[in-house]
Amino acid sequence: NYLRTSLERPDIDFGRVTHLLECAKLEGVALDFTTLEFAYRRSLEGVSRKFAADPSMLQRFYEIATLLEKLPFKVNLWHVQNMYYNVWQALYPHKRTDVEDQTLSWTRRFEELGRLLGIKIA
Repeated sequence: NYLRTSLERPDIDFGRVTHLLECAKLEGVALDFTTLEFAYRRSLEGVSRKFAADPSMLQRFYEIATLLEKLPFKVNLWHVQNMYYNVWQALYPHKRTDVEDQTLSWTRRFEELGRLLGIKIA
């Protein structure tokens, strides 16, 4: 219940989620992966929508997506990948040709996010 609640929050506490996952593993607690996946996916989809409307939300989207590597279950990323792809089509080509340091940092982070989401950018 604490883990589900932590994953549902828009301001996910990564340390708390990681701690709760480790405790569950150490204590042999069976987790309801379906419920946890749904809770996390909703949070991830919410931040992906915010990012699509405001690309300055990239860092927050990236931070929440880093949990994908730590979760002991697969997450349905269809909606999130589509939101990412839309931004990639609309904004990434323009950002990629801009040589300002801030823009280069954005494009690197965007590419890292794509990797987390299982999207390869050519």
